[in-house]
Amino acid sequence: MIDSRFLVAIILATLATPAVVRADGFSGVVQRQTDDRDQDLIEALITHRRFVEAKEICSSEFLRFDAKSDEAAKWAIRWSNVLVKEIESGGKFDNQSIEKCREPITTLVDRLGSLKTLDDHRRSAFLGAQTDRIRASIARQVVVAASVSPSTERRVEDASSIISQATQGFVDLAKVVDGNRASMDTKAITPEEKAFSADLKRLHNELRIEIVSLALLQTDVFPPGSRDRTAAASRAQREADTAFKELPIDSPARLEIERLRTTAILRTGDLQLAERSLAELATKLPRPIPHRVMALRIDLDLAQGNRSKAAERLGAFYGTQPDDAPLSVEMDLARLAYLIDTRNKSVGQWLTSISARHGAYARRRAEAISLGNLRAKGTDDAIDPAIIAAQGADWLRRGDSARAGALLAAAAKAERDDDLAINYAIKSAAAFVKAKQPAQAAATLTAVTIAHSAAKQAANAHLQAAVVLSQIQQDGAAKDVENALLQTQKTWPESDAAAKARQWVITLLARQDRLQEAAQLATSFLNDASTSQEIAATIDAWMKLVVDSNESVQAKTLSEFQLAFESLKQFPAIARGYAFAEAFLLDVNQLSDTQSIPKATNIHETFAADLAGFRRNQTVTDTLKSPPERRRDIAQWRLMRDGKLNPKHRSTIAQLISSWDAGWEQQIPLLVWAGKREQAETLAKETAAAADQPAPIWKLLANTLANSQNRTDQLQGVQVWDQLAAGLPKSSVPWHEAKLGAIELLIKLGEQADAQRRAKYVLLTNSPADATLRQRYESAVKK
Repeated sequence: MIDSRFLVAIILATLATPAVVRADGFSGVVQRQTDDRDQDLIEALITHRRFVEAKEICSSEFLRFDAKSDEAAKWAIRWSNVLVKEIESGGKFDNQSIEKCREPITTLVDRLGSLKTLDDHRRSAFLGAQTDRIRASIARQVVVAASVSPSTERRVEDASSIISQATQGFVDLAKVVDGNRASMDTKAITPEEKAFSADLKRLHNELRIEIVSLALLQTDVFPPGSRDRTAAASRAQREADTAFKELPIDSPARLEIERLRTTAILRTGDLQLAERSLAELATKLPRPIPHRVMALRIDLDLAQGNRSKAAERLGAFYGTQPDDAPLSVEMDLARLAYLIDTRNKSVGQWLTSISARHGAYARRRAEAISLGNLRAKGTDDAIDPAIIAAQGADWLRRGDSARAGALLAAAAKAERDDDLAINYAIKSAAAFVKAKQPAQAAATLTAVTIAHSAAKQAANAHLQAAVVLSQIQQDGAAKDVENALLQTQKTWPESDAAAKARQWVITLLARQDRLQEAAQLATSFLNDASTSQEIAATIDAWMKLVVDSNESVQAKTLSEFQLAFESLKQFPAIARGYAFAEAFLLDVNQLSDTQSIPKATNIHETFAADLAGFRRNQTVTDTLKSPPERRRDIAQWRLMRDGKLNPKHRSTIAQLISSWDAGWEQQIPLLVWAGKREQAETLAKETAAAADQPAPIWKLLANTLANSQNRTDQLQGVQVWDQLAAGLPKSSVPWHEAKLGAIELLIKLGEQADAQRRAKYVLLTNSPADATLRQRYESAVKK
């Protein structure tokens, strides 16, 4: 391994070689910045992104010193800072990265031996400041990520919260540092202690800079030109004013605070005050003017509309080969702002150059500026959306799908060409889905397709938003899918996508047991252009609603069906479908005459026509003996209802349906209707024995026997009611229902005395709390 001190000498020689100073006053080589040679070296390596060498130096020097020494702490801090800048340059700041940045400090703790805590280290405040700087770096990463994503209240709150936490860390540490300084300054101290007190003072100044920097960072959370951004800038200005009172005049820290204050003023929009503030700052600075201040000067020129001055300053710095200019993130961002402001076609190329010169974090800052311009200005004055889209495609190739999605979404929302906007939106959605952010994908597709509804692929892309939403597993997602489908239908009613949306939303409602909504919505979609499949699906929805509804509301549902189709029957295709549906849904006395039924063209229509004939005259055809699966349930329901309404047809109905492989709900009544009461009782007994809830089975048998035309069946029904009551909790509502079933059946049979005796006994011993049930008992007593 190369001795770190030798390596230091080599690098210092390389970086400190005198450079030719150009006429513009800017040098092309990184020069010494402070009186701390080691710190200048590491900063220079960071600027040139030579992180491997920087880490090698820091780790080697760190291990050379005793863990309790000031030097060990200083190198641990430098090492940690290199790791922060390296990770920022790479563009991925996650929990694992955060822990890596803390490793030098945790390693120092491990080397402390008996101390085992940073609080006992003389440099504990400085080490704590580095920990807070890691948190501040996280805040910067979060803000720059938020700035390229669609603005939401939650995103703003999250970014603001992280900034607030980082700020509070610096504020709390500043109080500790002030306390330490006050304690040292009251004592007669040695030269070494005086030097340490001076270090604490510098740390205090650095903390004030960090606090103001974070206040200024808060402005980046909000869109350029917004009231929130202006308010945040005003707060940053006030924070800088406060810091002024604590810092010596003309100190480096105060000059930096003054630069931050001027930046804040510029962001409030007060250009005159910003000009005065910058002019005052310039008088206090050495020559050549620092890059950060020159960049601020150019930003102010652009804000004032003075493009020629901005161009002159940029030309002096960059010359004819911008990529070879001195490394300065601030100047590179200022040049980007100028290129955007002048709508220069090299914006995309310069974004790529920024990435190559400074890494991922700088590139993201640059993209944030581009997107801010795109969102703040009208399309005619903004950066070309194709440039942003190209950047998004580049991030997708690099594997950062979330960032690619955000950039492509921004391009889509800014693009004026309908088809191109939809194209960007589709690519954005694909990137968001890949990044496991389906909500963002759907939001982008929805917003862009509605804004560019005339595009060829708009309807299909909007339908795709519903597909993406259907993949989200959280409360409210199903409703979002429903709304998206309805919007597709409403916006592009004649499209193939709308047809698919209509079918999907009806299915969705049915799966949620919202059958009435499904039927009514499906009917509302019908018109003279509806296909036979859409008409059939609508009729299916009504049939399912009828079959699954409570018997007490079926009559009302059938009336709603008739009313819903009344105005639609003017359209031949719908009238035809309705005519065949009548065979299943209308009572026999409501059926149209035979002449009005169209000629059947398929098995379903043939079965419907034959069913209508059977219901009129009990004629059984071969088609009726084997119903289509799609129509079996509704046909069984229809005929069972006919049997209940017209007892004289029960035997014929029972004979027909018994061949349909019906369930016990139909078989028990059918056996009774066919005169096979004992078989019905046997089936009920076997079915009840295997059921978790046998009571409904016995109740069906009891009701069927009670409604029979045969007195023997009815008498047996009284026994079934009694048996059912015996198996239920006494005094429960189901128990009273069974008791009343037997009593009311006895009254129907003319056995009033027995019915009265039973009713009186229940009222005396187990009178129901429910008024309706009690009234039925009292009515039986009076019979």
